[in-house]
Amino acid sequence: ASEKQAQQEAVANQVKKSDLTAFEQKVAWASKTQVKGDVRVRYEDVNGDGAASDQDRARVRARVGFYSEINPQVDAGVRIATGSSDDRRSTNQSLDNYFNKKSLWLDQAYLDWHPTNIKNLHLIAGKMNQPWVNEGDIIWDSDINPEGLAATYKLPVGSGDTELFGSAGYYILKDNVDGEGMEFKHDLNMYAGQLGARFAPFDGTKVTLGGSIYSFDGDDSPAARAALAVNGNTSTQFRLYEGFGQ
Repeated sequence: ASEKQAQQEAVANQVKKSDLTAFEQKVAWASKTQVKGDVRVRYEDVNGDGAASDQDRARVRARVGFYSEINPQVDAGVRIATGSSDDRRSTNQSLDNYFNKKSLWLDQAYLDWHPTNIKNLHLIAGKMNQPWVNEGDIIWDSDINPEGLAATYKLPVGSGDTELFGSAGYYILKDNVDGEGMEFKHDLNMYAGQLGARFAPFDGTKVTLGGSIYSFDGDDSPAARAALAVNGNTSTQFRLYEGFGQ
C-alpha cells in the first residue's frame, strides 16, 4: 500500500510541476516587464509683451510606460501621457474646465531589435526615444519622440575608457505631402546621422565630442514649403549641421 501511495504522490507531484511550468510560461512576460511612470504638479507664471500674453496657471503631467522583453533579442515599449493637446513638445495638462477629465495620448510605441551576435547594435522602429545624443536641448526638445526607423551602435575602444557611438535614421514628418498617390517617395521625411566619441583624457574627467546632420527630403511640394518656409526663409532645401561637446 505504501509503494502504491508513493507512486500516486510521484504522479501528483509531476502533474503539479507540469501545471506550474505551463503557468510560468504564460506569465513569463510579466517578470520581464518594467512599469515606469512619474507625476508632476506645478504652477506657472507667464509674463509676455503685453497683458494679453500674461498667464497664471496650474499644470499637471502624468506618464506611465510599459517596457518588456519579448525575447532575448527584441524589446517593446509603450508609454501614455497627459497633454492639453497633441503638441509634440509638451505632455503638460492645464487644470481647467470645471473638473473635466483629462486626455491621454500615445507618447511612445516601438520595437527594439538588438541581435545577440552584434553587441551594442539596436534597430528601432515606431515612435521612440530620441536615438541620437541630445546635448542640452539646444537642437531638439527632449520631450519630442521621433517616428520612423533608427539604428544605434556603440563601440568600446582600448581598455574601455573610450567609446565611439553613432546613429542613423529615417523619420516620417508628413505622410504623402503632395497627394500624388500614397507612396513613401512623396512623404516629407528627415534623414539623420550622428557620430561621436566619449573618452577620459585625465582621471576624473570625461569628454564627449560629436557631430550630426539632419537632412529633410520631400520638401519641394507646396504643402512642405508652407510647413517649413517660415520666418522669411524662401529656400526649399533644408539641412542642419550640428557640432556638440561636453
